[in-house]
Amino acid sequence: MVVIFLMAIKSPAYSLVGFLCMFGLEQWGVLYFPAIRAYSQFTNILFLAIVIISVLRNMPYINFKAELDSSKVRTWSILLFLYAFISVLWSPEDANALAFWGDSWPYIVAAIILAPLTIRNLNDCENVQKWVILYGGVLITLFAYVPKWGNRALMINGVESLGLPLALSMLSGFILIAAVLTVKKNIVSIAIVFIVSISTLFVMIKTGSRGQFLFALLSIVIVAPFTWKAAASKNFFSIIVVVTLLGYAASYIFSTTGLLTERWTYNELSEDAFGRLDMAFRLLGFWFSDPFNILFGLGNSASFSIEYIGIYPHIVILEVLGEEGLIGMSFFALIVYFVLKGFFQEVNNKRLDARTKKILSVNFAWWIFCLFLSFKQGSLITSPELFLFAAISERLIMLIKKREVSNGKRVAR
Repeated sequence: MVVIFLMAIKSPAYSLVGFLCMFGLEQWGVLYFPAIRAYSQFTNILFLAIVIISVLRNMPYINFKAELDSSKVRTWSILLFLYAFISVLWSPEDANALAFWGDSWPYIVAAIILAPLTIRNLNDCENVQKWVILYGGVLITLFAYVPKWGNRALMINGVESLGLPLALSMLSGFILIAAVLTVKKNIVSIAIVFIVSISTLFVMIKTGSRGQFLFALLSIVIVAPFTWKAAASKNFFSIIVVVTLLGYAASYIFSTTGLLTERWTYNELSEDAFGRLDMAFRLLGFWFSDPFNILFGLGNSASFSIEYIGIYPHIVILEVLGEEGLIGMSFFALIVYFVLKGFFQEVNNKRLDARTKKILSVNFAWWIFCLFLSFKQGSLITSPELFLFAAISERLIMLIKKREVSNGKRVAR
């Protein structure tokens, strides 16, 4: 935590590293520091405070008119969450929606509004990506080999009492994606990527995080063609080789550690997938039963009500349709559309240099990783990373266009 704080003093953008790693750091603190164990929210509050301070330090560099002019993604994200909060008014009382919002709103505000403003330029974003690999990589490597693990949970004093596997496996996914996509052709870079890749795979397997494992590899396959400089055929071959090696490494971990449990079998995978679909379609059955519900939704967090399914459906896009109706679903669809449109327009810009493409592509890979995960876990208000990387993608495109205009002016002179 001290390292992140000192880095954020040097450059406000480094607060993003802390934001992405904070749940991992919280769990490490709970494991080894009794004071943090007694008040586990301390770590999260500290990192949110660092983000706020970093934004305040960046205020002189923020062009708010330019931000407003180029903030379609952030605007629609804010409207989606405002509407979701308003919809609590007609959510069933036993859904306890306000309690969920009480836990989630600081992360939502930080992800959509504050954190993207800590990035002043493309160098900032590149440094964040590097330090997520290095700082996050050290943290995940420690988690992989130091604590004692139970069944998808960490052990405290010999008891399985810390079971937040998805937070660690999501961070592992971010690290694996960034490490593979930014690897350089030198021994130090390759060694770092090798160590952190094995550690991230180890943590994803120990936590039984099948989605994070599969979707991290899929995100790499999708985005690698935009980041690796090579002829198309050679590029495709490189992707296949890397993914095969990662798959082989995972297979080796399974075979040597005894972690290949029933959770990774086809029967378990299909049972969980159909279970999630069943919950989501049961929710949609209630949504479709009334014209008001179709347009306005059942109300945010309504899924938790015993009137409906008593739990969140684990598929965010169908949850949004059911709880926020066609209005909320249209907001969500516009966010996805503008992120996809912005990325593919910029990454295919022939004037864009390889380094800038890589920065833009790693952030997009993180976003698409979160988008894939939203089809199997989480809810709208507990998925801040999905909207964080969408907002950062938009900000990066704004900075690229600003640089192009600046370069054009210099040429004109």
